[in-house]
Amino acid sequence: MCLQYFTIESGINNKLLDFVELNDEHSQAVAKMMLKSLSENNLDIKQVSSYAADNASVNYGVRQSVFTELKRENGSILKANCNAHVSHNTLRKAADVLKCDIETVITSVYSHFSVSANRRIQLVDFFEFVDVEYHELLRHVPTRWLSLGPAIDRLLDSWIPVVSYFVSLGEECPKRV
Repeated sequence: MCLQYFTIESGINNKLLDFVELNDEHSQAVAKMMLKSLSENNLDIKQVSSYAADNASVNYGVRQSVFTELKRENGSILKANCNAHVSHNTLRKAADVLKCDIETVITSVYSHFSVSANRRIQLVDFFEFVDVEYHELLRHVPTRWLSLGPAIDRLLDSWIPVVSYFVSLGEECPKRV
């Protein structure tokens, strides 16, 4: 559980208040844990201005969610959607206009090299040939959507040797790549 608050002396502050593992992930249990954590740290839910979490229904459902539970305790609390999810959803929609599916490209290129030590060795040779420092390609895991940006950055940094490698395969280049 993290807090973000403002003081005149230090501006915007971000602090880790508590780290809790719950077996019961129902909205009431999560809200109860949050209220307990606030209380244990001498903080009052009435002083909380907003609640931010990922966009799962347990967090923001209309009838029964962590947000509705917290709203019962503090009628003034505002819903603050997760900015990372909002950005991700925006970028995903924007990526729909690209001529290729970037997630498929990232996943296919990574998979091509991850299954074969020989292919990785050949790729290292291409890095050396074009005089680019070798870095492992990064795996994108669709359920961990924040991995896509770093994987794209790494592929772009490695673009010349990676493209050179696939061009050298000629007819043997995988169609999905």
